[in-house]
Amino acid sequence: MTTLLMLGGLFAGAVVSSLVPLVNAEAIVLVTALAVPPELALVIVLAVTLGQVTGKVVLYCSGRGIGNLATSGKSQRALDMARRLGGKQGRLRLAFFASASVGLPPLYIMAPVAGIARMPMPTFLTLCFIGRFMRFYALFLAPGLL
Repeated sequence: MTTLLMLGGLFAGAVVSSLVPLVNAEAIVLVTALAVPPELALVIVLAVTLGQVTGKVVLYCSGRGIGNLATSGKSQRALDMARRLGGKQGRLRLAFFASASVGLPPLYIMAPVAGIARMPMPTFLTLCFIGRFMRFYALFLAPGLL
């Protein structure tokens, strides 16, 4: 029961971290890696990854809506980026996967850009899940390497 509560808390924390840039999922993973046995790595990384992807879907859907509105400021920059990348789906996918796995450009920006550029939802989910899972698994293993 305690493990289930921990996983639920990690999932919820990851959802919040995907929507609020001040909450850091990487820190959540690193602190958890220091506190739990390594046998739990897979389920912990899975819970955090699923939480992050869930939150990023919200940003993706908001991007879909922004793409239909006349906007200004930050939204306009996202629209411009989406227009540059949207016509070249290969570039968009590469930039999005780099964002999901490495963090550059920030996934907080790239998730709505993917929505604006009309990246297919299955592609978005696949790239986001694989990239985030790789990132968080590497972070979970990092303290053991020191």
